[in-house]
Amino acid sequence: MKPAMKLFSFCLLLSFFLMVCSCSGKTLNVNLEGSMKITVYKTSMDVETTFVDSEDALWKNGKAKAYITLSDANNVEKDRKNVTINTATLIGNSITFSQLEANTTYTLKLIASMDGKQKTLQTQTKTTVANGETADDPIEIHTIEDLEAMNKASSAYYKLMADLDGNNEQLSSIFGSASNPFKGHLDGNGKTIRNVLLDDGYTYAGIFGYMDGATVTNLTIENVTYSVDSRGETYLGVLSGCAKKSTIENITITGVRFTFSGYSNRSAKIGSAVGYASDSVLKNVRVSDLVMQIGKSQNSYIGGFVGHNESSEISDCSVEGSMKADILYTNNTGSGYYGGFVGWNDSTKGIQNSYAQVDMDVSDQSEDNLDKDGNPLYTGYEKYILNVGGFVGANSNIDMKLIGCAAIGKINVTVGYAYTVYIGGFAGNIKGHSYLKNCVYVPSETGLQIQLMEQKPVSDEKEETVLPQKASISLGIGNISDKAVLDHVFAYFDRFGYQPQSNADLNQITVQSTVIDQDLTNFSEMIQTVIKTIE
Repeated sequence: MKPAMKLFSFCLLLSFFLMVCSCSGKTLNVNLEGSMKITVYKTSMDVETTFVDSEDALWKNGKAKAYITLSDANNVEKDRKNVTINTATLIGNSITFSQLEANTTYTLKLIASMDGKQKTLQTQTKTTVANGETADDPIEIHTIEDLEAMNKASSAYYKLMADLDGNNEQLSSIFGSASNPFKGHLDGNGKTIRNVLLDDGYTYAGIFGYMDGATVTNLTIENVTYSVDSRGETYLGVLSGCAKKSTIENITITGVRFTFSGYSNRSAKIGSAVGYASDSVLKNVRVSDLVMQIGKSQNSYIGGFVGHNESSEISDCSVEGSMKADILYTNNTGSGYYGGFVGWNDSTKGIQNSYAQVDMDVSDQSEDNLDKDGNPLYTGYEKYILNVGGFVGANSNIDMKLIGCAAIGKINVTVGYAYTVYIGGFAGNIKGHSYLKNCVYVPSETGLQIQLMEQKPVSDEKEETVLPQKASISLGIGNISDKAVLDHVFAYFDRFGYQPQSNADLNQITVQSTVIDQDLTNFSEMIQTVIKTIE
């Protein structure tokens, strides 16, 4: 090949090479700026970004874009996320890098991009949190923000290092869904969380929302509020709306305000401590100054302490306060379970040495449920079952065990439309081979007062009939299975009254006898002390 031809070929290749490099080198030479604020957790990082625009407003007019890369120690890119920039504020959306390894170093780069070219705006190297693997090396919680960040590592060990004040600002349930439950461990370290306004936007409402295999101990909680007008299905408790296979121990809760004002026919499981406890352990948990107002509910499991207890072991626990519940139902479905301690109890593991000092006011308001023309919306109320007890509303056919438990307070029940009613000073309805030993109802002031309203007509296609109201009531246990075993179940005082209306079928009203006794020998010192203050 001639020298001229070789030179021409060389120049041609060089030109092509320079052209490719100019396209693929992607160096962006414009005056764009950006920075990252990175918050590091055990297995994730949160990134906030801010930007400074160029003279020709490349950020604002959307010509320039931004993204963040995350690389490991070997400079291998593990993840990349685009940043959406608010063109008015020049602030980027929050970015989360998750599923990272604990105690691992990563490099994050904020990069500007335009016309196929890039410019690195900032580079930071961060290491994920190492501690939280054991109780001896927990992740420390110093602020409300630290508390809310627990959902970044749901299985870690935590320790509260300072009293926290929520300032009555809304606190989202930290683990508000079953898909991301709390599975870790919190040592409250004797500290206090106070002034909490629980978020009503979650099915599982409570500081820890949904617990599954978790542990919470040594904690005081003061002044908790939850208020909502309309709702869907609700699991609500100060600690947890739902606690499965979890341990809750040495907890003090005071100043609880739960209010539902709107109607709902969706299921509600509500307790001051836990809404629904399943296969869990609750020990030495004390609740005081409870005010619970449940309005216009139909399918309700309402307990002063736990709404629905299933296969959980509860011991040395108590609740003090008041409960007001209005019942309103519109169809043939649902039942109401209201207990000063637990609404619905299905646990052979038992509740022991626990008491409820809760004044209860349960009223059937179904006659107030009218359509726009004033016609009643309620139908099929003859199939609705109401269960009310000073300690437990009812249990299913699963055998349950109650030992050394007390219900203390006055109970007023007004029945308007329910046609099957079980009401007792201690328990409403006890089924199966249940075992109750040393259980007492201590009526204060007027004790247990029941008003059975006039029988209501039921319309069908052929005629209007009046159904007899079936009620089983007692100062002790309203309805008792013949398979149940009772050992020293009694009332401390004889303070009981019921008022059937003029057209009531007295043959359908059963009043169970109750032993009156004041022998407290086999009760815990805690319960004896509380009872002896009642006149």
